[in-house]
Amino acid sequence: MGKWLYSTQGKPIAFVKEEEVFTCDGRRIGKLEGKKVTNKGYIGEIVRDYYFVRNIQELQGQRPPTENLQHESIKEVAGCMPPVSLPWGYTDLRF
Repeated sequence: MGKWLYSTQGKPIAFVKEEEVFTCDGRRIGKLEGKKVTNKGYIGEIVRDYYFVRNIQELQGQRPPTENLQHESIKEVAGCMPPVSLPWGYTDLRF
């Protein structure tokens, strides 16, 4: 069983399955390492257990990689989460 990740608006944007993170349509985003998601570099991180955001300072002026290596079938249905405020220095991710 996996875990859904949400934007700060409370909409599902990604899914974690066995330490891998996928978009809602099954494209691989990267690997979960602690609370950070990487794929040949920093992609984003999980805050408050369910919200997938990007720390702008982690990018250090570099664009994050966008390589998608595989697709995964996601059979679980995502619910919604309440909106939250972004921490300072963070931005929502869009896939």
